[in-house]
Amino acid sequence: MLDIVKICNRVIEYSFYALFFLVPLVLTPWNYELFEFNKMLVVYFLTTIIVASWLVKMVITKKVVFRRSFWDIPLILFWASQVLSFLFSIDHHTSLWGYYSRFKLSVICYLLLYWAYVSNMNIQKTLRTILWSLSAGVIVSLYGILEHFGHSPSCLMITGKFDVLCWVQDVQNRVFATLGQPNWLAAWLVALIPLGFAFTLRVKERESGRVKNFLLFYSFTLLLYLCLLYTRSRSGFFGFAVAFAVFWPLVAWVN
Repeated sequence: MLDIVKICNRVIEYSFYALFFLVPLVLTPWNYELFEFNKMLVVYFLTTIIVASWLVKMVITKKVVFRRSFWDIPLILFWASQVLSFLFSIDHHTSLWGYYSRFKLSVICYLLLYWAYVSNMNIQKTLRTILWSLSAGVIVSLYGILEHFGHSPSCLMITGKFDVLCWVQDVQNRVFATLGQPNWLAAWLVALIPLGFAFTLRVKERESGRVKNFLLFYSFTLLLYLCLLYTRSRSGFFGFAVAFAVFWPLVAWVN
């Protein structure tokens, strides 16, 4: 029985790593919606695996594995607002199921993923999760930087030509990489950049002799920032300013 619990814990852990790494990267040229639809299918698939493993773990241990958090009540209230919105909607079908690439199941998935994460992941696993996210961020940033210089990997997949002519949008002027929209890419990068700097500072403090690790994290974070610049997203720049206005005082306070 304990072996099954360990397997469930591993499945949950590595499924979350896969979620944070794969979702930003996934796109396919075979359907009408290249980006969101495919990413959401990955989210649904991994959510199913995570929640199923979580339930099996609870059945085996014969106890409810649920960790309370500050956000429980706000999230429940948010979900209640969605239910009320459905009840008073003029189109119940769309309100319940959503539409192509905008399925309402995603809200349920996000809630389940949050509670599964809080209940099954610890600090060490969270640090690894952030590293997986940063790894995906570096790949996506390189993707976006290539687009800025006229070479889109997406076009290489779609047309076999390593240029940007497959896009109607001016992707060189405002890159969107694997996220499909410059503002979405910028929002994601704004969330990652402070984490990149946090890891850079952490390596500098704890591994003073390992200059390579410091330079590696610093370089990766600069790549994220460079890609953010190439999105030319005003909302992204504003978010970046706010994030750093909060980040550096927190660093000073912690130290």
